[in-house]
Amino acid sequence: MKESELGNLNLHPKPTDCKIALVLTYNDLHIVYNGFGQRIGAKAFPEIEHHMVFYSDDEIVVADNDSWITTYKSDFTEKPSRLAEKIDRYFINPVYKRSFTVFGITFFKHNEEAIYSFFEMLISHWDQLENTGLNQKYQKDNILDMMAICEILNFEIMTSEIIKRFTQRIEKELIKELSNDTQAMFMSVSDILYDEVHSWPMIKKLKSIVWN
Repeated sequence: MKESELGNLNLHPKPTDCKIALVLTYNDLHIVYNGFGQRIGAKAFPEIEHHMVFYSDDEIVVADNDSWITTYKSDFTEKPSRLAEKIDRYFINPVYKRSFTVFGITFFKHNEEAIYSFFEMLISHWDQLENTGLNQKYQKDNILDMMAICEILNFEIMTSEIIKRFTQRIEKELIKELSNDTQAMFMSVSDILYDEVHSWPMIKKLKSIVWN
């Protein structure tokens, strides 16, 4: 993925809520997800070399190279005030978390085979996806959605096996849509991934536990 590909990134058309669960950072791109793994905001900062990004449930805080703080809503709409202040306090404020940074080289190196398998799956259907306009829904950025879902659901690490399981489920839903199957019901790939995780036996077992 090249830097500053914001124009190719779709947000969820009807998000379940706008509460921030995760801000994922990849190169200069920042994607905001709610607790269902749905993309609710995105912004690129190509002009800021060493920025830091923090977030709470309802606010994103971005510090530029000169320690100017800009705050945003969950959809990256800028709030009116812009202040010069120390970013340090966001490290110790329990309300804020640091954005989840994807280190591309390490991640792709550890999962190269599974990731390329996902890309090859997309390529094999690409003409049909372009002809139906589904290439904006099913695309390489879905790898980032996979990582976001795993982080939101507190998986310790996203393994190649998980990527393969996600890929198989995505292809299954993709084929349904291409064939106009009436069972195709998911508005975004994040919805597919979220549903897939909650169909796993381990997750079903955890959901069945009554916590006192």
